[in-house]
Amino acid sequence: MTIQILWLRLLPLATMLLSAVLGWAHFFRAPLAATGQLPNGPSPQSVVGVQGTWKLTETAIRLPGATWEARSAPQSGLFVFSSRHYSYFYIPGAEPRAKFANPNQPTETEKAAAYGSFIAGAGSYTFDGSTLALKADFRKNPNEMNGDILRVQADVRDDRLQLVYVNPPFLPGREYRMLLLRVD
Repeated sequence: MTIQILWLRLLPLATMLLSAVLGWAHFFRAPLAATGQLPNGPSPQSVVGVQGTWKLTETAIRLPGATWEARSAPQSGLFVFSSRHYSYFYIPGAEPRAKFANPNQPTETEKAAAYGSFIAGAGSYTFDGSTLALKADFRKNPNEMNGDILRVQADVRDDRLQLVYVNPPFLPGREYRMLLLRVD
């Protein structure tokens, strides 16, 4: 019996145990143990939440209520969620990151261009089933390393994760959506 099959068979029991121990009865409902699926909700894989490694596949921007302006993420990025911590690194846009003329001695202009060519951060988080609360412990931008909590709408469906930032500090008055696929 493979680990995956064993895990899927033990998932309902583990879910009930977590529910009892942690008091999360509102999130882990009894029907999961009986049917292996939450009614009108996410599949059993979703119950484990956002933990794992995710690959960025698309970003989108819109004014609240407007149509999403979607952009593929050809250079992608990775988001990693452990049980309590997260880390992400991604390259926005379609242009490849410029290489340094001398890899060991970049010019100030090359350093500035490299700084602007990626987004990165890490910290701790909580997830209640629909909202990620991300604590900013480390960021590429030192002004964002202030311990603030950023709340993000999160929808986990099978191996897909959609994150929606509403009026984020990096895009005031807009909404920003990221689509990710679980890679492990």
